[in-house]
Amino acid sequence: RPPILQKLPNHVTLCFISRIHSIKNLHFLLEVLQRVKINIILSVIGNAEDTKYTVICKQIALTLPLNIKVVFLGGLAHDEVNIALGVHHLFVLPTLGENYGHAIIEALSVGRPVLISDQTPWKNLKDYNAGWELPLSDKRAWINAIL
Repeated sequence: RPPILQKLPNHVTLCFISRIHSIKNLHFLLEVLQRVKINIILSVIGNAEDTKYTVICKQIALTLPLNIKVVFLGGLAHDEVNIALGVHHLFVLPTLGENYGHAIIEALSVGRPVLISDQTPWKNLKDYNAGWELPLSDKRAWINAIL
């Protein structure tokens, strides 16, 4: 069971765990964060499968306002994933498509809410207080979910 995290006003920790590839849509999340006014720490955990895409994401991260901190941590051993999830408020994966989404179920299994695109089989998350599945066409909804 993950530790209960203290939630400070106007401060959220986000965790993106996935291979860094355009289909996982990390750049979308970074673009959403450009419009968020609260303090955010985003941990990006995963191997850089697409080097050019990873460079693009890191460049976007460097342009974010000072209230947004992005840390690229690389890949983790499987037994470290639950620990990483347990120290973040929210798991975020704005994927362009998933057949299942193993990282999503890992986050849910340790009691962390998820913020994912509606391009996965995971539906009605809000009904179960488990998070949100949102359309990628609605950045405002993504911002509101993070807040």
